[in-house]
Amino acid sequence: MIEPFLRKNIEVRFYSVGLSDKNEFEVTYDSNHGCDVVMVMHYFGFMQEQIQNILEHEKNAIIIQDITHSMFCEGGITETSHYWFSSIRKWTAIPGVGIAGKRNPWKTIANDSGNSSEFSQLRIQAAELKQQYLAGIIEDKDEYLRLFNQAETLLDEEYEGYSYDSVSFNILTHLDLDTLKLKRRKNAHYIYEVLSKHSNLSLLFEYEKERDCPLFVPILVPDQRNQVKTDLIKEDIYTPVHWSMPKPVPLQSREIMLYEQELSLICDQRYSISDMRTQCDTLIGILNEIGTNR
Repeated sequence: MIEPFLRKNIEVRFYSVGLSDKNEFEVTYDSNHGCDVVMVMHYFGFMQEQIQNILEHEKNAIIIQDITHSMFCEGGITETSHYWFSSIRKWTAIPGVGIAGKRNPWKTIANDSGNSSEFSQLRIQAAELKQQYLAGIIEDKDEYLRLFNQAETLLDEEYEGYSYDSVSFNILTHLDLDTLKLKRRKNAHYIYEVLSKHSNLSLLFEYEKERDCPLFVPILVPDQRNQVKTDLIKEDIYTPVHWSMPKPVPLQSREIMLYEQELSLICDQRYSISDMRTQCDTLIGILNEIGTNR
């Protein structure tokens, strides 16, 4: 999200997101920032009180809210935001479509005459090959990874002035949002019930199941995060690291701790409680083995 601002020659400053002395999620925000525009977001489908305070009390700047992670939460779009946007493809198998809104009516029509079919077709082909790989029909995953990367490169290089494609629009308009939210909340609730009792990790956010709708469940694994991720892959459990180190941004030690410890557990609507049990049991087994070998 940094590059589009830099492309428009807009100076970018950052508020601090990291871990406190108590190893808790913490946002440090200077209300005297002097900026014309402030962009904020709730993370991972959990509503953070510190982020909400910024959204509700910022009076000196235009507020842009990235609702990609919070769009299915209760109150996920804050009324005080001037603009908001979301990438729907983060939540489900939609090749390429996003939404944008604003507090007041639009005065101009978006220039979206371009066709995004090349990007979408690459993602559709990649998704089909990935499904074949997961089903054991093909053994090589390099091709679908290459296509996904090719699509992302295309999007990075040119992303302005394109309309949605018909496949994405059709999936979006038929998306069962109630089932999506229900399954994610149930899966996340199970993860919290099991992992809250384990001492070798901590859950990054508090979870309110009637309010939050997790995109993933982020946990903190001190010291051994990369080893845990590698061992999970050996068991065919793929847990992303979403808080990857940003190259152009200098970081404080409290921020580096978050980047080095965070691991995202899967909780999406494709999976059952049985799958959550397997994920958690495997994770706990790996942590116990690492603890024994120290």
